[in-house]
Amino acid sequence: MAATSIQMPIKLLSMLWKSSLLGILIGLGTAGFLQICHALDHKILNPNLLFALAIVSSTYKRGNLAGFFSAAIAIVYTMISWSKAGSLFVYSSDNLQRLIVVFLCMPLMALLVGLLKKQTDTQQQQLSHYVEQLKELASTDELTALANRRSFSEHLEWSIHNAKRKAQSFSLAIIDLDHFKQVNDNYGHSTGDKVLRAVGEALGQACRQNDFPARFGGEEFVVLLHETDVKEAITIAERIRTQISAIQIIDRKISASIGVSTSNLPAFDSVQKICEQAIQNADRALYIAKQGGRNQVVHYQDINQDNSQAFNSAAREPAGAESTGRT
Repeated sequence: MAATSIQMPIKLLSMLWKSSLLGILIGLGTAGFLQICHALDHKILNPNLLFALAIVSSTYKRGNLAGFFSAAIAIVYTMISWSKAGSLFVYSSDNLQRLIVVFLCMPLMALLVGLLKKQTDTQQQQLSHYVEQLKELASTDELTALANRRSFSEHLEWSIHNAKRKAQSFSLAIIDLDHFKQVNDNYGHSTGDKVLRAVGEALGQACRQNDFPARFGGEEFVVLLHETDVKEAITIAERIRTQISAIQIIDRKISASIGVSTSNLPAFDSVQKICEQAIQNADRALYIAKQGGRNQVVHYQDINQDNSQAFNSAAREPAGAESTGRT
């Protein structure tokens, strides 16, 4: 606490010093430039205009304090010039106009530019905040506050790029709530939404910090398990299933079937192919979990040839045939 109270004044003094130093340097630079022009007998430059530009520049860079120091240099330079010309204490309409410009307009200009810059910075911060909010809305599922499918797909591709570079494996778990249509039909969609929100919270509690859960659509969720082998992926999936089973919103048990796949990232496969294969394998495992009685975890590695052929046959089933999909 004491260290913080000491650091604050030091930081403030440092900021004031930098602002004042910049204003003085810009003012002196302008005065030096005018002196060089005067020595070379170049009179096409207007000193007031140059100092006005210096004040605007220093104020925009470091705020009002820098602008006031540049204005002070302009005042000192103008008074020295008048003194050398012998017109410092000579009253005339021209001198009066110069006094108004130098002593009133230049400090006022520094103040106005500073206020304008402050307002511009505030608006820019608000705009950045709105942009971040829009990004969050575009990547978040409104109901569960988890990532949505689009955000998950982008994160999956990025994670595969990263995993390939580090030669690491990853796992994928697809979670589908069992008989969720009956929840909506018997208890209403508002209750169904409460269940979905509770599942989102359960995923957040069951997953590790570096895992990436998302709502895939409807009653289907997906979790990307970074740096996770087959055994650990099954353990985490079981923990997710148990956490979902503990949800108590209606007078019947909420359960989920989970399909898991693990990818060892073949060196020559494209990122797109690895993504598609990981999702397809987890989807096949989920199908077997549904057909095997639901409320269980199945890893793609444990699927035998007969089960794989059954999945392929169901996937090729023509429209209008008896449904064997998930429920």
